[in-house]
Amino acid sequence: MKQKNIIYIISCILIFLSILFLLNRLNTTKSMSYKFEDSKLYIKIGSEDWTEVPYDFSLIADYLTQNNNGKYYEGTYQMDNNKIVFYYIKETPSINNNSNVSKNILNMIDENKYITYIVYSDDMGKNWTAIDIGRSSTIENIITNIHFSNRYEGTMILKNLNIEYTYNTKNGGQDWETVDK
Repeated sequence: MKQKNIIYIISCILIFLSILFLLNRLNTTKSMSYKFEDSKLYIKIGSEDWTEVPYDFSLIADYLTQNNNGKYYEGTYQMDNNKIVFYYIKETPSINNNSNVSKNILNMIDENKYITYIVYSDDMGKNWTAIDIGRSSTIENIITNIHFSNRYEGTMILKNLNIEYTYNTKNGGQDWETVDK
């Protein structure tokens, strides 16, 4: 009887340790890194090869190369098991001044010629989604912080003309709501 109890206790301990080991493996973040090369963004997860993120990062890559040694500023991107998130900026194409577009509209477009996008993956870089989050007059009006606590809930802080705006999402980044101050 005593021997059966000991075997039972040892079995329970082994099962408990096995469960802890499996949970630890599931929660362990693989090593992740990114790089800009030829104005393109690449990510590396674990021992996998470098994979290109399929959007036009040329403008932000050039800006960051000139201003921060080709790296995103701390807090302006996220790479973990919850989500991989970056941002990029595109310049709107110029409109021909000979067109029928009014000068007021042309001036408004020129004032807001940069479009900022966040691009994210919920499946470790296999698929990507880009969301237009707004326009600004300068490339320096950018994301100052972005963080997702899980796949769905996140916070983003944007700076525009030295004023910061905080936004929250509850659907993974598809929609953002302004946080009242």
